[in-house]
Amino acid sequence: MSTKATGHTGFRIHGFLTGDIQETIDQVAGENPEWFSLLRDINQLLQKIVISGFEKHHGKTMDVKVLTMFSAIRSLSNFQSAVMNLERGMVVEARIMARCLYENSFCIGALVDNPDKFIPLLKHDNIAAKRGQAVALKEGSYSLTADVEAAMDERISGNKGQYLKWKDIADMSSLSNNYLMYKHLSDDAMHYSASSLKRYIVSDKENNTWSGYRFGPGTKDEVFSAANFCTQPTLAIMVGFLEATEDTSYDGEVSLLLDRFTSITSK
Repeated sequence: MSTKATGHTGFRIHGFLTGDIQETIDQVAGENPEWFSLLRDINQLLQKIVISGFEKHHGKTMDVKVLTMFSAIRSLSNFQSAVMNLERGMVVEARIMARCLYENSFCIGALVDNPDKFIPLLKHDNIAAKRGQAVALKEGSYSLTADVEAAMDERISGNKGQYLKWKDIADMSSLSNNYLMYKHLSDDAMHYSASSLKRYIVSDKENNTWSGYRFGPGTKDEVFSAANFCTQPTLAIMVGFLEATEDTSYDGEVSLLLDRFTSITSK
């Protein structure tokens, strides 16, 4: 554990659930003030955009603007979760949320650039998910009534659907270049893998040895990197949302945030 940010007794007993986590938050945010200022301002603008959309965008659930609205709401809560984790130094969890944000950005980008291709894929993904649940029920040791079993059989024998393929969706949008970063996050944070497990090792890279287990807030550089991963897709989400909903009223504010992001990452 980092003695600087986790030396107090509360963290050693309760970890990230300690009641005095504010000490850790102050330490982590104080090491990257520009990032946390930008993250909070992004949240404020995205919140404003989403809330204003509640009254503007209505229709069928598979309409482009409505789907984009759903995606923006999901993105807002994903982003807020990422920031809550990040300010506590929970970089792995923040990076997992960043992966979700990349998925959201690909979907919004596809809704902008290729809605006629993307929307049918979303429907087929739903069919595949429901069929998968039916198969799991049938194969499990569950007591099913005759009606439920018949419904499961009908679902299994019907259209198989197809799960979303994220490379294909990324290619439908103007954000295909971000797919590599998305895959990187999958390996080093989202999934149980050798790469993700290495984050819990105290290692000596020069000697290729390890000397213990690591738990606690990430380093300043790790927080910086995770903040970058969380910010990039969220800015793309805002741009895509405003384009899909034909709303130009926030263009100036988004442009200022993009300039700040470029300034921080170019140092």
